[in-house]
Amino acid sequence: AEARLLPAERAVRLPDGVEPVAAASLLLRGITAHMLLTRVHPVGPGSVLLVHAAAGGLGLVLTQWAKSLGATVIGTVGSPDKGAIARDHGLDHAILYRDTDFVAEVRALTEGRGVDFAVDGIGGDTLKRTLDAVRPFGTVASVGQAAGPIPALEVTEIGPRRSLSLSRPSVFGYMADPATYRAAATEVLGRVAGGLRAGPVTVLPLERAAEAHRTLEGRGSGGVLVLVP
Repeated sequence: AEARLLPAERAVRLPDGVEPVAAASLLLRGITAHMLLTRVHPVGPGSVLLVHAAAGGLGLVLTQWAKSLGATVIGTVGSPDKGAIARDHGLDHAILYRDTDFVAEVRALTEGRGVDFAVDGIGGDTLKRTLDAVRPFGTVASVGQAAGPIPALEVTEIGPRRSLSLSRPSVFGYMADPATYRAAATEVLGRVAGGLRAGPVTVLPLERAAEAHRTLEGRGSGGVLVLVP
């Protein structure tokens, strides 16, 4: 579609200097980061995060935002090239998950303690393994299932031994409240104006949407894809 109707309360004005492609590449991911870092598990100086798919669109935004709050960020990536992209956006430690046991690496990097907060957009068996990378009374947020459906988890997997909080938050549920949406969107666009980057941005015409989907499904994209009419 080249045009659509939407409620006026959902429209946001772009700050001076913020281009439409930059806003398109960052707004939804930025609001997701806002939800995760301020509502699901408030992050501040000294926090240690684990971000899966750290070179992806959400991973890069989470990394930059968390770093600006004083956190240390550990990320999993699929290749050395993606590790370089993530480090260029502030990632402290990149773990090649295809070559290394990420749980063991996280434990080594945190001197056995585990991270305070882990964000998993991979799903499959990654979520269950992630539970072992988080400290007692830490938080795990499940925000996607790129690797497949999330298996059923027994409550005993969360505690009392691990004593974890598990969140399955929806950014669309978060944005359903107009006041929350506007506050989050305003902060995101302010951060974009201040230098928040989407990473590599690939712009494709709308008629190449199928190609964009194939790229995403093949995990061939570090950064984001933007379709333009």
